[in-house]
Amino acid sequence: MINANSCQSLESASNKTVFSEYKIDQSTVYYSGPKHKIYSAKRTTADLGMSISVRVYNRSDQDPVSSLYLKIIRHLGRKHPYVVYSLDLFYDAEKVYIFQEYCTGGNLRQYLEKNGTTSESLAVAWAKHLHQALDFLGDQAIAHRDLVPEHLVVVPLGSAYNPYLKLTGFKKAVIYWNTNEHDVLYCPCLPAEQQPADGGASNYQPLEVYGNATTEQFDPVQADIWSYGANIFFMLTKKYPFSGGTPVEGIEEEIRRNVAALSAISEHGRAFLTALLRINANNRMPFDFVEKHPWLTGKPAVSNAYFLSSFNKSFFSGNCVQPAPVVLPSQSPPAASAPASQSAQPKPEQAALNDLVRELTASVSALSLRQPSRTTEGGGAADGQLSEEEGKELAAVIETLRVKVVHLVHNLKTLIPSLPDAKRNELLEDVAQLETYSQSITTEQFEKFSAMMLEIMAKIDKLLDEVKPSWAN
Repeated sequence: MINANSCQSLESASNKTVFSEYKIDQSTVYYSGPKHKIYSAKRTTADLGMSISVRVYNRSDQDPVSSLYLKIIRHLGRKHPYVVYSLDLFYDAEKVYIFQEYCTGGNLRQYLEKNGTTSESLAVAWAKHLHQALDFLGDQAIAHRDLVPEHLVVVPLGSAYNPYLKLTGFKKAVIYWNTNEHDVLYCPCLPAEQQPADGGASNYQPLEVYGNATTEQFDPVQADIWSYGANIFFMLTKKYPFSGGTPVEGIEEEIRRNVAALSAISEHGRAFLTALLRINANNRMPFDFVEKHPWLTGKPAVSNAYFLSSFNKSFFSGNCVQPAPVVLPSQSPPAASAPASQSAQPKPEQAALNDLVRELTASVSALSLRQPSRTTEGGGAADGQLSEEEGKELAAVIETLRVKVVHLVHNLKTLIPSLPDAKRNELLEDVAQLETYSQSITTEQFEKFSAMMLEIMAKIDKLLDEVKPSWAN
């Protein structure tokens, strides 16, 4: 029996909601496992325009203060259309309750079992949805690390429209951004003996994930790229890209044969899959290139040969597991192969500004997710406070970030001459509210700081989409 009066709220996107505003239907069980159950639920005080479920965990498995999974769920909230919405999180003495959007189309595996493999056009649409979801996670310094068909859920829109795809399943997600080194934080390899006999069909993980856990590491973003490609291959075939009994040295060739056999798929589609499903992570298509691929853009004027060679030259480095730096091609393809608007490369100013915005956003998000959670109504706030030493260390890091964003805003007019003065002045007012924490900082102060920083970076990112910058001329 659930006592609504005993439930306390983890601060979330709608932290004014109280537990009694939800009704849990324990007679409708969507999932029952050893560590959690999923029930039907509904909001009694408002129609949210969606079906709702509630995940119920034992508090011993998901600690409200320290669980990274709960922090990520709270952080993502309802911020992206292709990520399953998380509405509210509550806990009592024994349980944790996560109220989320419930997608009635089932997961990808269930959908394919019922409807058969997807058409190429639907696979393209879903590849775009999944890429946008992963790109959003990347901006938040999050790598998913568990991209399997069961974690891609289908949202039907009626017979007149194609269904769309949403991403869920964040229990294994990691914070991949190293805020001190301003670079990707590599993950220790899983023990080689944990590699499944099916080659990866059970978990959709690439080979580089397994090795010596004490001496070898892998790039979680590159690993997610493999999983992304393997799921797209599954959409089109209901199969994994290679069979479990294949020797390592023969896997790449088997994948090429399996992709080449997709005669109903366009040349661009086959090239897209081949570029994602490389055994050597260094040769795998970088994430930033995915959205530019002609299979997703629908603009096949730039040849696959040019597109693939543009990152192969930068990424080929023998058997090294760590990816080499991504270098955009220095020259455009021949003029006859594409209009100038399609083949022109971004100027350094554009790349630098976009990179800075993404770096600052990722840094703030990573810092935010690594801090202890505060809870409301006596739900363990004391446990979520920083020690004096932690407060000093965090203050030093965020002061560096504050200086960077202030400098960026002050120089936006130079970088984007067409930027309206009203927009710039609004941003200047925002950064003026960022307090300086030269000595120490509390959890509450940091939460306020990070929320303001993320709001400022979102405004700048939106400006880059709305305002035509000087380098676009």
